[in-house]
Parts: sequence; C-alpha cells; structure tokens
Amino acid sequence: MTWNEYALAWAGEYGDDPRRAPRLARAWHLTGYHAGKYLAGLGIPSITCTVAGIGLAAAVPVAAAGGPVGLMICAVLVFSSTLAGCWARALMVLAPPQTRPAIGQATADWLAEVAWLAGFWIAGVPGALVAACLGLTGWHEYARKRAIDRPGRSRIKSGRPARVWLAVTGLTLAGLTGPLGAAGSPAGLGLLTVAAAAWALLVLLGLGQRAEAHR
Repeated sequence: MTWNEYALAWAGEYGDDPRRAPRLARAWHLTGYHAGKYLAGLGIPSITCTVAGIGLAAAVPVAAAGGPVGLMICAVLVFSSTLAGCWARALMVLAPPQTRPAIGQATADWLAEVAWLAGFWIAGVPGALVAACLGLTGWHEYARKRAIDRPGRSRIKSGRPARVWLAVTGLTLAGLTGPLGAAGSPAGLGLLTVAAAAWALLVLLGLGQRAEAHR
C-alpha cells in the first residue's frame, strides 16, 4: 500500500486525511505508516501493539507514586503508549478488514487516557478536575465517533494529540520542578493541575466544534 493509498484508507476509517494534517501531525502519520509496513512485514498483528499500549499506560498510575523521577517516567510511558497506539492503527489500516481484531483501538485509547488521568490524581491533582476530564473526554470521543459516518465529518477533529502533548508536558515539568504532595513542591502540583485544566478546556472547545459542525 502506497502512502497515498494509506492516507485515503485512513480518511475512510477515521475521517481525517493525514496528507492535509499540519506538518508535525503529518510527520507522525508518516512515521506510523512506515512502522506499520515494517511490523506487517514481520507478521506482527495490530492487537500486539494495542495490548502493549494498554500495558504501558497501565504503568502510569504506579510510576506516578514515585516522586519526581516517577513523573518523568510517566511522561515517557504516556508517549510510548501513544506511539504503540499509532502503530496499531497503522497496522489496522494496512491489514485486510477481515483480519482486524474485535477490540477497537478507540477503546484502547480511552483506557490509556483513563490510566494517564489516574496518574494525575495519584500525583495530587484534585479528583473533581480529573473526573471532569474523564467525563468530557468520553463524551467528546463518543460524539466524534457518531459523527464519522455523517456529513461534515472532516470538520470534526480529534483532540487526542493535544491531550497527549499536555500530559507529556505537564508530567515532565512537574517532575523537573520537584516532589509533589505533602512533602513536595506546590509549583509542581500547580503545573500538573494547570495541564489537567487545559485538558478539560480543550475537550470543551472540541465539543463546541462538534456542535457547530452538526448545525
């Protein structure tokens, strides 16, 4: 499958043409395309990457209890789980439809984000804010999935790349600032809380975009 064929297949599956994405996002898709072709050549199924991504994400709450070093590890785990999910989606697009797994990557992505936010909560972010992020994110992704098969789908963008960036940046900065919690740095906890608040705000903006596209 050539890059153009892959991009068309991706657009048909997810509603966004990666060839028209911003430069950084396009480079990310290209990386996934080439990695997917290589892994497919090795005979690795997409479910392997999906399970690996969930496993990496599940380690985030555990690492979050490890202080500044743990938060830095969390940032690496978030990025790694996202990369595994990217490869899984690429393999799904490259593979024949009848060979695709029953477990959807969207479900795996949602479980990964639940684990990331659990890490935020363990690090000290208020539970109400974490719960708001979870609820709004689930609502947004559900609404986007419903809209994929309807007219105007190309105008409804996924906010997941921005959420990944916020999680990685927030965890990294909080880890660099110092320990969190009763014995730690209020600045570090504040940075992580700001990242969570920005997460919720971005999801709200995405829901507003969805409402406008629906109208």
